[in-house]
Amino acid sequence: MMRENVLEMKHISKDFSGVTVLEEIDFTLKRGEVHALVGANGAGKSTLMKIINGIWVRYSGEVFLNGEKVRFKNPVDAAKRGIGMIHQELDLTPNLTVAENIYLGRETCRGLMMDKRKMTAEVQRLLDELQFDVEAGEKVSSLPTAKQQLVLIARTVSMEASLIIMDEPTSSLSISEIDNLFRVIKELKGRGISIIYISHFLEEIFKIADRVTVLRNGRLIGTKPAGETDIGEVISMMVGEKHQHDKKYIRERPSGEIRLEVGRMSQMRGQVRDIAFKVHRGEILGIAGVLGSGRTEIGKMIFGAMKKKPGYKIYLNGEACGMRSPKEAVNHGMAFVSENRKTEGLIMTASLLSNIALVPLARQKTPWVNHRRLEKMAADMGSRMSLKYSSMGQTADSLSGGNQQKIVLSKWLATDISLLILDQPTRGIDVGAKNEIYVLADELARKGTSIIYISDELEELYNLCDRILVIKKGQIVADMDNYERQVTKAELFEKMITDREGEAVDLLD
Repeated sequence: MMRENVLEMKHISKDFSGVTVLEEIDFTLKRGEVHALVGANGAGKSTLMKIINGIWVRYSGEVFLNGEKVRFKNPVDAAKRGIGMIHQELDLTPNLTVAENIYLGRETCRGLMMDKRKMTAEVQRLLDELQFDVEAGEKVSSLPTAKQQLVLIARTVSMEASLIIMDEPTSSLSISEIDNLFRVIKELKGRGISIIYISHFLEEIFKIADRVTVLRNGRLIGTKPAGETDIGEVISMMVGEKHQHDKKYIRERPSGEIRLEVGRMSQMRGQVRDIAFKVHRGEILGIAGVLGSGRTEIGKMIFGAMKKKPGYKIYLNGEACGMRSPKEAVNHGMAFVSENRKTEGLIMTASLLSNIALVPLARQKTPWVNHRRLEKMAADMGSRMSLKYSSMGQTADSLSGGNQQKIVLSKWLATDISLLILDQPTRGIDVGAKNEIYVLADELARKGTSIIYISDELEELYNLCDRILVIKKGQIVADMDNYERQVTKAELFEKMITDREGEAVDLLD
């Protein structure tokens, strides 16, 4: 007889330098089950998965795979036993093709040479079967982040894993690509493949998961069938207190003072064209659009990080500005938080103090550095942002995703800014950290800072933004007044999606 439980973890504990990160965790995974694992940043989710995947080999407790006690030496050892892991961070080799990445370490050879033609053909058949819009012969470096995520999924499927760990697999995917992923997951379940699914998007967990396990501060809070719980209860389990879900931030309509005016802005060698809008003082302007709509490009063009066609106009605080470079934008009191904090927002191997001091040092007039003043400023920002850290000397890569995002925000808020551009600021962070960012944005707006808030999350656009511009194929297709919550989520969704208006309400329910 086949065992119901493919995986059993009993009394798992793990510590780093005497600090306990997992304490007596029990976890099971059934055959053909999607088991969601959720928790705030630092809850221990990734550590638990790295034990399963053979990355961490020193721990206490027992792990059983198909009834057999195991302790993997490394990820290769785990892969040989049918365990595959799709990491949130893209572990691909950019100078190789899609096919070469998928076959990396297990290449098909003809004699002493790799048979690239055969590998490419086989990978293309797999991609077509999965309905992924990716070419097997393309170099990974030429693919956007969303398609690189699909390559990782295809690679794990190609390895014929019987247990797949998916860590934030939809964080970079569009709605249609998420639909494809869910379809693939259902097919894998039908084949008896078991999936551990980690995500901060609780709505999608309830669409795909059979059971939900919640961790908090390295401890097991509980496991429940997905059909016997709801988002509100899961959030309460995650944060340890009653959490106000979908809190609405309603501010007074601002005065007529215009902070930013953009006219006829088009992307150089890109799809964004003839963008024109205004942002008032103390206003949060949402920019909504699916992946590839041009939403990120608009933010980067305003900030001078992406080339614009001649003929555009940008006025900041009534002053005409070229915004030909980020340095020029910063000198005008503009700030930009990129959707990719690890490569465009932080120096991961530098200290927290160095990261926070980046913008203040760039804006100061004198060449002299007052280290004592910088240390005080960084400590003050850490307190203001409720940053969790041991010392300002620790490196940024030692922090959780939510705390890393707070460091990115700190480097900007340590100086005077009048316009803040936030591009997917809550991507890949937990519910508690998301709420802190919402509160911060609301406070800044009430004090007069203007904010451009770029996102594809309907809930945060609806609950936080005063007006919402909808971008579709590089153009503004709607300017929606959301003061006093005049916009409905279904209406916003319909504006964002071109060919699926009829499905909008079903997907929102």
